Parts: sequence; structure tokens; C-alpha cells
Amino acid sequence: MEKDKTCRDIYFEMRSMNRHLQRVGNIGMLALLLKLSEGLEDDKNGKRLLKAAAILVGVVEVLLFQEAVTDCIKKRNGEADD
Repeated sequence: MEKDKTCRDIYFEMRSMNRHLQRVGNIGMLALLLKLSEGLEDDKNGKRLLKAAAILVGVVEVLLFQEAVTDCIKKRNGEADD
């Protein structure tokens, strides 16, 4: 029983760590997009592409948040399903 609890704790910690690494990557992506946007005063297509990329990063963040909430609920209930 103790082994199952330890494995479950490791499972949730690894998932949490992966989400944090994805968030760090998203922050880096936003910084890169901000740097690229400085040179696009007259380029409408470039601005549109940067806006689409920023929206996609936002969608990924929402999905990561939803996954974190779901894992929190599963951990509270004692489940460790994939």
C-alpha cells in the first residue's frame, strides 16, 4: 500500500514538473514574440502571425491550467489515471 502511494506521489510530481517546464517554454516564446514584434511597424502579415502565435500560447496556458486542476482533483480523490 505504501509503495502505491509513493508511486502515485512521484507520478503527480513528474506531471507537475512537466507542466512547469512547458510554462517556462511559453514564457520564453512570449519573450521571443515580444522581441520580434519590435521590428514589425509596417508588416501587417507579420503582426497577424505574431497575434496568432500569442493566442496559441494563451490557449496552451489555459489547457495547462485545466490539466493542473484535474490533477489536483484526482490527487484529492486518490486516483492516478492517465
